[in-house]
Amino acid sequence: MAEHLKPLKQLDWILAPIAVVLLGILLCFIHARSFFPPIFAEKGRGVIPGSFPVTLDRVGGYEIFLYTAGRMEGKKYHSPPELPEGVKIVVKEPSYQQALPTAEKRSRERVLDSGEKQVGILRFQAPVANVDYQIESDGISEPLLIGVRPRPFIPIVWGVFAQLAIITPFAASAVALFFFLLARQARDSSSAE
Repeated sequence: MAEHLKPLKQLDWILAPIAVVLLGILLCFIHARSFFPPIFAEKGRGVIPGSFPVTLDRVGGYEIFLYTAGRMEGKKYHSPPELPEGVKIVVKEPSYQQALPTAEKRSRERVLDSGEKQVGILRFQAPVANVDYQIESDGISEPLLIGVRPRPFIPIVWGVFAQLAIITPFAASAVALFFFLLARQARDSSSAE
């Protein structure tokens, strides 16, 4: 039966494994585009001074960020990349009615696809999921736009493992295909002599 196989062209034994790896990379890209954006999705935004509710859908770490250039309900907000002196932001969970501990978190400015810019300012742990947390502020006169998003360490780790689980079979198949085609090329070369 091997006698009926068409001889391999010069680059077939290289191009076929590359095509398999590229297919794996494409599937990883598709998975990443669907898996990772919801992890980092903003859970809510509001204008301070004042307060606004945010529903947090999981227990764990969250980040409060300041929009240095943002928009809400058609109004534009601009601010320096740090809170003015004396501003206090408090996070309350309804059943506790007391402030959750927060830690200062400074991060560099991120530019979003929408053109908005944000910088991390605080982080906190949500002890209960699927409830409305109240974000309150004090000591501020100029309106600032802030938002809340998760700090998703565990989901990111799972996402990376999923990426590895997708690419590993493709890489192993490409290596096996490479050696199979290389052996066939060598056999075809020796039988042609």
